[in-house]
Amino acid sequence: MGTIVTISGLPIDIEKVVSYALEQTTYNSNLVQCGIMARSAEFDALANATGTTVNMPFWKDLEGDSEVLPTDGSTKLSTTDIGTGLDKAAINHRGKAFKVNDLVQELAKVQANDPNADPMAVIASRIGAYWDGEYQKILLSILKGAFAATSMADLVLDITAGTSAADRTANADTLIDAEGKLGDRGSQLQAIMMHSATERKLRKDDLIDYIKPSEGGKPLAYYGDKRVIVNDELPVEEITEGQSPNQTTKTVYTTYLFGAGAVALGEGTPDYPALETDREALAGNDILISRRKNLIHPRGIKFKGSPSGVSPTNAEFATGTNWERAYQPKHIKVVQFKHLLA
Repeated sequence: MGTIVTISGLPIDIEKVVSYALEQTTYNSNLVQCGIMARSAEFDALANATGTTVNMPFWKDLEGDSEVLPTDGSTKLSTTDIGTGLDKAAINHRGKAFKVNDLVQELAKVQANDPNADPMAVIASRIGAYWDGEYQKILLSILKGAFAATSMADLVLDITAGTSAADRTANADTLIDAEGKLGDRGSQLQAIMMHSATERKLRKDDLIDYIKPSEGGKPLAYYGDKRVIVNDELPVEEITEGQSPNQTTKTVYTTYLFGAGAVALGEGTPDYPALETDREALAGNDILISRRKNLIHPRGIKFKGSPSGVSPTNAEFATGTNWERAYQPKHIKVVQFKHLLA
């Protein structure tokens, strides 16, 4: 039996709510199900580190040409050391408090014509979905900053200056060019995240298929063999070019292509309460506080910033000077694709 607390007259099993919410964000999330995010015991351990960042050392690929074997009995094969590198991830400490006023609770019962209606019960049941959305916001802030780093230029395809619609929009040809940013590893890309306007454009071009999962459920969208994730939090930028009176404005959309396990996900076990209740008696408010300690990190892109607080804000994540490529470009399983719709 978990720790039971009563809030707004509702008994809440703290451990059960925390466990269910964590399952929603780490196992039922679209990012995890399509393979973009990968959680492991190793990443969980890293998320439990102290401080604002944690080192993620890695082995580089073996290098050097093979040699013809010597036959004179004295000549030796030359030796090459295996190289090492250092990736670095930020540790996130995030929290959100939700409140329900006593009067609001009473009104909810009247409006629902249900004496057991309780807004706090709804809040408790939706915490996991809330954090799922927050994880995507954090990831998009990270990707915005990471791809603004000068060392990431080889993994960016920007076609917004194209002379014709076919040259500057997302279509079958330009998406192949985006895959080409990973060279012979482009075929390993297995998911694509796009704005709903981009998805509609590709759907009108008859490039989106819907496949029903073998275990049943709602059909899933695919572009070719890539799972499609639609997210309107992706950047949409209005860029003005030229001088008045000949100025033109174009709307730039950002799409990301991902390989399996492109993003590491680690869930820490913080010293502070993951879920906590409070009461503001004078204001008549019941409060439910949810906290997370985690690691959300695109593999091979080092965070080198110095956060102003205990962990980076989304604005600090989105700053290009806080990032630096650690892996060779083809080993980073993310491509940024900037395009227009027409």
